[in-house]
Amino acid sequence: MTTTKTKTPTKFPAETRSSGGSSSSSSSSSSINNNDSSSSSGGGSSSSNKNKNKNKNKNENKNKNKNQNNKNNNNNNNNNDDKNNKKNKISRRDLNAQASPCRRAPDPSAQAALLEGSALIGKEASADEAMQLFDQVTRTCPSYAEGYNKKATLLYLTRQFRDSIAQCLIALELQPYHFGAASGMGLCHLQLGEYPEAVAAFNIALSINPTLIDISNIHAGLKKTLAEAAAKAAAAGGEQAGGGGGGGSSGSVSGGRGT
Repeated sequence: MTTTKTKTPTKFPAETRSSGGSSSSSSSSSSINNNDSSSSSGGGSSSSNKNKNKNKNKNENKNKNKNQNNKNNNNNNNNNDDKNNKKNKISRRDLNAQASPCRRAPDPSAQAALLEGSALIGKEASADEAMQLFDQVTRTCPSYAEGYNKKATLLYLTRQFRDSIAQCLIALELQPYHFGAASGMGLCHLQLGEYPEAVAAFNIALSINPTLIDISNIHAGLKKTLAEAAAKAAAAGGEQAGGGGGGGSSGSVSGGRGT
């Protein structure tokens, strides 16, 4: 009978097996943890980047909206300016159309006389000759307002203020938009010391043509003068009323004189 030798398996220490197992498991777990941490950190960074991009897009959209609003506002302002300019042009064109009958006489001979007489205005020795030429204009074209306005100008320069006012009134009746006749009439009233009438005439002239700078300055100064005079008169009237308690007899005397 033969006997066979059996090899006994090599036994490793329990500590070695356990330590090896634990080290491998720990290494694997650590690697897993590292991967998890890296993946989690990568996810956080990507989400933060997404948030940054969103915020950036929001800001860009806000800026775009602001720019668009500014453009719209500018366009609206430009449109309003264009409308106002058109209105001003229309009003100016209408004003020119309204005053055009005062610029050129409908008859060529009257126009020639008007120009010849206008060239003589301001020359004292030629005042009578200029008036004869303007008379020719009004005879030839009686409905032409500028002929009467030229007469008014000449009469104003020769200090015939009442006659000048009469000619201004005829010119305004024929051409209500004749601001030259209205301002000339105001100057005549001013020379005569008729300040309220002057203010009324200047009101007409400036309502037709507000760009009359000299007339506007005279008008403002005249209104100020009238306001100051009215204030002084009111103050004087108050003083007389306050100090006139015993003046009954004088009042009756002045009343008698008035009758």
